[in-house]
Amino acid sequence: MNIGDILVNQIGTIAIAAVVAILSVTIKAIGNVIIQLIEKKKQEVEQTLKLNEHQQELQTAKEVWNMVDEKYRITDKVENLIKSKADDFDKLLLEKIPYLTKEQVQDLRQTIAGEINQGKKLLNEDSFKTQLVDIQNKNNQLVQENSELKAKLNQVKSVLPTEQQ
Repeated sequence: MNIGDILVNQIGTIAIAAVVAILSVTIKAIGNVIIQLIEKKKQEVEQTLKLNEHQQELQTAKEVWNMVDEKYRITDKVENLIKSKADDFDKLLLEKIPYLTKEQVQDLRQTIAGEINQGKKLLNEDSFKTQLVDIQNKNNQLVQENSELKAKLNQVKSVLPTEQQ
């Protein structure tokens, strides 16, 4: 072997080692970026799953609320009215979603009660205002009819002969 062959072999070995080192660093850097991306995607998917789970729990809780509300709306037994609607709600919701804690059940109940009662409050205010206007209109109508009837009664009295004692 001559010196040229030895130099080519050593330079080739060094070049191959350099290429392998560069590829190793590049692959490691790309791998780290891919791992970070996968971690972020994993976190996003977990958050989405939690949100979807909460939405499903909320929907189930609304269904249970409506069931309990309907039960108390149509019942005619006094002992059923005495029972706590909240207790029935908690019991039914835990039957449908058994993994919930008592605190989570209370939170869901409060959330739904807030939504439902907010709408009822506005409905009741509008209904009250409408009823008040109707009552005022009927009162005015009755006052007018009363005045007309008194006037007619006075006319009838004036035509009738008066009794002498």
